[in-house]
Amino acid sequence: MNIKDNEKVLTVKDWIIIQIIMMIPIVNIIMWIKWLVSDKTNQNLKNFLIASLVMLVIGMIIWFLSMTFLM
Repeated sequence: MNIKDNEKVLTVKDWIIIQIIMMIPIVNIIMWIKWLVSDKTNQNLKNFLIASLVMLVIGMIIWFLSMTFLM
């Protein structure tokens, strides 16, 4: 049974490197875009990024609505 490179389980080392990249301003945005559009990106990482974007959008909507009602 062959497992594609983009379906392998990410190691703890991989996740630590990803988290460090996500802490660097501007680089994190560039890497999010690169990882999301690439076919070679690990599926686990891609799912994590999509979930993070959904949570970011939900957070922005809640923030916008709360600021609208406070003013």
